[in-house]
Amino acid sequence: MIAAPNRLRPRFTLVGHAGKTRRGSSPRAILAAAVMSQLTDLDAYVPFTSFLFALLIPLSDGSTASPEPTMVVIQPEIRTVVLTGRARVLVEIRLDEPSAANDRQGLIFQAQEGILARLPAPHAAVTRRYSSIPLLGLEIDDVALQLLETMPDLVASVKLDQTLRPQ
Repeated sequence: MIAAPNRLRPRFTLVGHAGKTRRGSSPRAILAAAVMSQLTDLDAYVPFTSFLFALLIPLSDGSTASPEPTMVVIQPEIRTVVLTGRARVLVEIRLDEPSAANDRQGLIFQAQEGILARLPAPHAAVTRRYSSIPLLGLEIDDVALQLLETMPDLVASVKLDQTLRPQ
């Protein structure tokens, strides 16, 4: 593309910020001058943009470790069932990170052993141990449910173990 000589290019005159006149030949320069003319007090925009920028930066303490689990999710119906007796539940085990199948089975077994070590025998009984999925079937009472809630390092959630009818 051959550029046109300067005398053939259109020239624009724009009254910009603080009443200064600006002459330019590019639409980009005119747009920039128009935007700047709309900003009468740039200092008023600095706190707002700083606030937006602060929202975009995640807070970090510099560590690369995964965040500490904070709570165990308990299905609400379980609380009412354990008040009247024992409930059959599925405990979803919290695994730190996905790994190979052989390592995963070992991690699941260790987590199951850790959960069972913290539960007293009269309050919990094993109904099913899964080796390839991070679940543990238990029959528990209200004491065991309270203890499961204190294990966010091992337990992700507790759900009722129900038999579903075919649809």
